[in-house]
Amino acid sequence: TIGLKTIISNKNVVAIIAAAGEAKAKVVADTIQSDASNLYPGSVLHGLPNTRFYLTQGAASLLEERVYEDFVQQDVQGLTEKQKHRKIIDLSLKLKKQITNLTREELLEDRFTNIIIKDIRGDQPLHELLLSVENGLKKKIEISMLRMTSGEESIKPTTFMHTAPHHDDIELGYLPYVVHLLRPKQNKHSFNYMTSGFNSVTNQYVIELLEDLKYFVTKKFFADLISSGYFRDDTKKGYADLHRVLDGVAARDENIEKEGVARRVARIIIHLFQEHTVAQLSTRCEEMLTYFRSRYPGQKDTHEYQLFKGMIREMESDLMWGYFGFHENVNHLRLGFYKGEYFTENPTVKRDAEPILDIMKKEKPDVVTVAFDPEGSGPDTHYKVMQSVCQALRLYKQQGSVDHIKVWGYRNVWYRFHPAGNQIYFSIFY
Repeated sequence: TIGLKTIISNKNVVAIIAAAGEAKAKVVADTIQSDASNLYPGSVLHGLPNTRFYLTQGAASLLEERVYEDFVQQDVQGLTEKQKHRKIIDLSLKLKKQITNLTREELLEDRFTNIIIKDIRGDQPLHELLLSVENGLKKKIEISMLRMTSGEESIKPTTFMHTAPHHDDIELGYLPYVVHLLRPKQNKHSFNYMTSGFNSVTNQYVIELLEDLKYFVTKKFFADLISSGYFRDDTKKGYADLHRVLDGVAARDENIEKEGVARRVARIIIHLFQEHTVAQLSTRCEEMLTYFRSRYPGQKDTHEYQLFKGMIREMESDLMWGYFGFHENVNHLRLGFYKGEYFTENPTVKRDAEPILDIMKKEKPDVVTVAFDPEGSGPDTHYKVMQSVCQALRLYKQQGSVDHIKVWGYRNVWYRFHPAGNQIYFSIFY
């Protein structure tokens, strides 16, 4: 609640700003590199000589002088191939020119690539450098395409343990490749969702689902489902809900689709609140409608309604993998650090890492996938899930050899890998 003028009123104050991850890079750069302006509120800190920024490399990645100074220092020790390729690719993207079409003059004009090529004499060695950068990208694509057609993941039976912080991360990160990996019958897959994601389920959406359930629960067939034991706590009966939804989607029949969702919502209510009759379900629906209509958007829910919303969100991934026939391979861990607070708790070994370890011991994976966010560029949940998966791998290593396990790091819309840093490319149209 303190205004900027108040902050800078005492010129001797020490202002400390900490930032992590590439997602913060632009804000940091605007604050430090721009002239003081209302467009960049942080630039007001220019008036405080004791301002200090503590940044990760990602957060500092757009600070031109800082990055250049680091690059110059690294040049003294010897630039890596990856560092050289990154700057040449950056220039190619900046000028919108194919890598091998970059001219010596353009490379010398850019102060980063100038350092890389300053000692290269003759056109042929320069062309060979540019060709190596371009071929390096092509090779990654070709190798990945080969893996998709006849590589080890297609021939050798492979057990995949897919992990995701939220229920859309795999889909947004590498779904096209998963679709390919699902084809070989010898491969095994489990899809493990670390949090229930209840914060993403809006009150309005819940109200719509409850209104639909209120409508269907009055129908005779719904009463017959209840009396027949359809909703008893049997996992396999729950698959029928998913099948009904998918049948509705396939038939383009919204009523069937809504009925399938209503079945799942009823199953969740019966599981959480032990309501086993039509009358009880109807009463509970009214109570829940009253509750959610009284809440403002973003207001923290009670624990039971967090569970309810979370189980609705979990249906998203159940439907996704049910479509591919893998509904029995979905695990919802609901790790305890995720409680809907603005600042989430740090993960603990027993509460958050050991449940992941239990799945590792059961599945014995060859490949573990993880949302890769080492500097916390994306949501805080991503970083803490990565910590939990890493700790589970450490514990798994203590119990036997894990040298054969490959860890695939993926990202989705929160931040992209740089082309020079990617190791696997795959076609989304393959």
